[in-house]
Amino acid sequence: MISEFAATLGSSFPDCESMIATTAAMYAATGASADVDVKVMSETASEATLFSTYIGSGKCGTIHLTSTNDGWILTEQSEGCAR
Repeated sequence: MISEFAATLGSSFPDCESMIATTAAMYAATGASADVDVKVMSETASEATLFSTYIGSGKCGTIHLTSTNDGWILTEQSEGCAR
């Protein structure tokens, strides 16, 4: 996700925390709500699948995570809902 932001926005982030803080600031600047409902669809010790819906816009998506030695990371299997 960090590399997607860099490619799309020309911005680079040193870590996920910086990316999350910047994303939250972008939501706040546009007046959009960053409130999200997240449900765990499945979970094992090495993988998890979540379903998220942004409360204000209704935009949704499936988030697929995999466990690494450094923590959890998003995978390419994550995708937005078809509209």
